[in-house]
Formats: sequence, C-alpha cells, structure tokens
Amino acid sequence: MASEHFIGKWELCDSKNFDGYMLAMGVGFATRKIANNLKPTTEISVNDDKITIATKSTFKSQSITFTPGEPYNMPESIDGRKNVEAVQNWEGEALAESQKGPAGEDGFTTGKREIKDGKMVYTLQRKDVSCERIYKKSA
Repeated sequence: MASEHFIGKWELCDSKNFDGYMLAMGVGFATRKIANNLKPTTEISVNDDKITIATKSTFKSQSITFTPGEPYNMPESIDGRKNVEAVQNWEGEALAESQKGPAGEDGFTTGKREIKDGKMVYTLQRKDVSCERIYKKSA
C-alpha cells in the first residue's frame, strides 16, 4: 500500500478541462462557473486500513472514509449525484476509484490519484471526457 505518499493536506494549484468534465457530468452553468473559480483543499489521512479523504472549499465540502477494495455508498457525491456506489483500490502507487449512480442511471465515472513530481494528480473520467486536478502539498 502506498498511502504514506498521499497523507497530508493538498491545495489545488492547476486544473485542466474541469469545466468540460463537469459539463459531461450534467453540472449546470452557474455551479460550473463557481466550481471553476474555487481552490479546494484535500486532506488525506490513514487510520489502520481506513483512508479518509476530506475535500473542502467555500462552496461545498465532503469527507469520505473507506477501506480500499471494499464498496461503499455516498448519499450524495460532491457533484450532486445521489446514492453513489463507489470503490477505491490501489493500482501500484495510484489510488483508483470507480463510481456509479443508482441502477438505470448513466452516472459511471472513474478517478485516479497519483503522485507525480511531488504533486498529487487527480485524473477524472466520464465517458470520453477527462480532466486533471493538480494539487501541491501544503502540510
């Protein structure tokens, strides 16, 4: 498990195609404009085999705690989808996740967190649209 590289507080420093990704997710115009101007922080901690990822901004915040490899339910995702089933697994040095909405909904997304050149790169994918959220470590 490569969790020690992810532990700490991270600040968003760059974003590539986030608006396009949110549009593919069905996020409305006003929310996209607000979200594109935010600089959220993400804090990652580990307690035994459980990982907590807390994302905070002035607009929306979310904290999830999970055990890698075990599915979990989010009553609401940070992008507003309801009853999202998710699972996160280690893929080498990367923390990969998949999310899907309730049966019958087309809400499948994937994400991967990797450490590259001292930064955490969070790549999100929805159908054929992807984006990168790049974070620098602050603590």
